[in-house]
Amino acid sequence: VTTGNGGQVTYTYAYQERFFSGRLGFQIVENRLGASYSSPTLRLGNTGLDFSYRIAADYIDALGQLGDIDTDPDLALAKTTDRIQLARLQLGAALTRSFPLWRPPKTASDPPPRFSALPIEQGIWLNTGVSSSQSLYSNGRVQSYTAGSIGIDAVIGAFVADTFDYTNLRVTYSNGFLAGASPFLFDRITTREQLVLGFLQQLYGPLRVGAETTVDLQSGQQVDITYRLGYDRRTYGFSLQYNPVRQSGALELRVEGLNWDPRQSPQKPTTGASVHEP
Repeated sequence: VTTGNGGQVTYTYAYQERFFSGRLGFQIVENRLGASYSSPTLRLGNTGLDFSYRIAADYIDALGQLGDIDTDPDLALAKTTDRIQLARLQLGAALTRSFPLWRPPKTASDPPPRFSALPIEQGIWLNTGVSSSQSLYSNGRVQSYTAGSIGIDAVIGAFVADTFDYTNLRVTYSNGFLAGASPFLFDRITTREQLVLGFLQQLYGPLRVGAETTVDLQSGQQVDITYRLGYDRRTYGFSLQYNPVRQSGALELRVEGLNWDPRQSPQKPTTGASVHEP
């Protein structure tokens, strides 16, 4: 349900819901009943800061541990787990800002879009963010995580020539403070310091390939990776994604109109901190 200010209210009942929990692997939530509110992204005056928040309340039936809790994945999985039923209140917020480091000058001779629906915005940006997630459980447990992130996002090429006219490179480092631990396994935070690396590269014409990987810097383990193959035209496109860690894939289709207006905003990658939502 969309609210008047652009927020989103969601009512959920899920049975045998599957979650990917990083180094803890896949976890199944037997039953989850709840509601959440996600705010729109709010620009804070002329500061350039974007703010968003999320509030959620759920009643959850899932595997967990009511005794001593360990955030080390190997130790956590070695301990006895039982199905437990608890209520959870979750509060999350994110504050982000992007700083342009370089942008090519725009000229009247810049070519119109060829493979994308809108012109590509080229440049290099420094993206920063702070996010916080507080989870309170009905047995008195609390899991609190506050993290900062910093990264570089570079887009080179207008995606109009036949070969190698688009390169997008992304590097994001995040680290935070973790206090407490969830009694459930599916939303227990185990990766506190991580590095995300990604790229998307045009090969020929509308064909682009890319990958994104997440590395847990504390253990040195690769906890996630996704490969992408995309085919883009101005009015339509599709992409294939495959994640060998999650053993999952996706096919996305895009259909758009031809009425591009030069006054429209160009395409720019979206990056930054996000509100934690397990």
